[in-house]
Amino acid sequence: MLTLPEKIIFILAVIASLYTASRVALRIIRTIQRGQGKADLGVIPGRLVSVISKTLTFQPVFRFRFWPSLFHAFVGWAFIFYVLVNLGDVLEAYIPNFEFLGTASIGDIYRLIADVLSVAALSGMVALIIRRFILKPSTLTTREDVLLSPKARAGILRDSAIVSAFIIIHVGARFVGQSFEIASTEPDPWQPFATALSNLWANIPPASVEIGIHLCFWLALGTILLFIPYFLISKHIHLFFAPLNFLLKPQRRSMGELSKLNFDDESIEQFGATRIEDLEWSLILDSYACIKKSLDMQISLLQIS
Repeated sequence: MLTLPEKIIFILAVIASLYTASRVALRIIRTIQRGQGKADLGVIPGRLVSVISKTLTFQPVFRFRFWPSLFHAFVGWAFIFYVLVNLGDVLEAYIPNFEFLGTASIGDIYRLIADVLSVAALSGMVALIIRRFILKPSTLTTREDVLLSPKARAGILRDSAIVSAFIIIHVGARFVGQSFEIASTEPDPWQPFATALSNLWANIPPASVEIGIHLCFWLALGTILLFIPYFLISKHIHLFFAPLNFLLKPQRRSMGELSKLNFDDESIEQFGATRIEDLEWSLILDSYACIKKSLDMQISLLQIS
């Protein structure tokens, strides 16, 4: 339960975060709209079920490298479910004596899934951090013969470090916060991992436990508010645009197929692209769906040429 000053500060922080994110989102929308053509919204009904299925199961990810894919899936599944978790935590923080989804079976299952996915996400993230920053496989680096700015190379690593830290802090703080909540009440068999951790706080004064609850809330939800605007300018924006790309992409016989050029049309004054406006809207969307940096690289190449 937040204090009144905390509630006011949190509302102001939400407004600031959403305002900043909306400005970035509008810029992305305008960038895609600068491309040639328009999206065919009529394809959405026939693809919606398939896209939701692919997004929830991460089916395309498991085509290569099973273990890294599984670790990514742990993090992805947790964050999909954490949309519900974060909503519940905010409601419980604002409404006195409120238990999100109650204490009946549905609430028990909800807490169990949140507990298990929290541990799964933290475990998966630690494995991915070790892989990215310690093992450093060649598949995670760009070959030296690829024309890529040194700033971009450093930026990719920096972005990975920022996102990794965010996930560890966000999920970790929420998980520890639940253990503080359990320590202040009683063990919860539907949160086995958080209950096990709560034993560490058994001899801590109640006032200190309460401070821990508030601190973990701000670390967990505060990082979300900071991350939302940053997410839209990071290379991880493909997590949002990949499903959107599956939903809206034009029908193609292969992934790399380009639209046909009509060389007999004398009204066409230019073939190829020299500016971003010369690209199809779907190609710009593809760039966001693959990795945001690739769009920057395309624009740079167009400027060089």
